[in-house]
Amino acid sequence: MNKYYTVQPCINCGASHDFSVDINAYTAWQDSTLIQNAFPDLTIDQRETLMTGRCATCQDLPYNGQERHVSLTLE
Repeated sequence: MNKYYTVQPCINCGASHDFSVDINAYTAWQDSTLIQNAFPDLTIDQRETLMTGRCATCQDLPYNGQERHVSLTLE
């Protein structure tokens, strides 16, 4: 299996999360194969990191109350 080494720093916190993927699977994913079909051996968090650039910890931020959104006010 050909490996493509990925070092993906999180776009939120900057933490590095590196893992290897098959270059043929990566190419298939880029050519519109579903990510879960292209990378069945990766964890859900690793696939999400590939898609969004956010680490597992930061993926949960909008949903666990640690990240707040600016509230809208009506004028």
